[in-house]
Amino acid sequence: MRDHPYHRPLILAGMWGIRFRDESREKIRRIRDQMYEEVFDDVENEVDQKLLLKFLWPEFKNDFLAHDSYLCNRFNGSSPFPTRREGRKFVGAPIDSEIRQAE
Repeated sequence: MRDHPYHRPLILAGMWGIRFRDESREKIRRIRDQMYEEVFDDVENEVDQKLLLKFLWPEFKNDFLAHDSYLCNRFNGSSPFPTRREGRKFVGAPIDSEIRQAE
């Protein structure tokens, strides 16, 4: 999901999902295991997005749905968001403990 100008990565950590199908379960388990092994050797920033790009994207780059409000022309297969954004709210926006958008 990309609904903010800074949402530039192919896959944004925390803003993606997957539909489990019988034929993909083993592939997903293998990817998960590879990511678990690698993460313990890497303590860099944004390691989650790097792991998604390294392991998940190559396996599913031809089978995805992406909602995009800013970079539709950059990523093939992107579709507009199905709902209209309210004000300055966006998916992945920081929120406070009262579930309000943080300033």
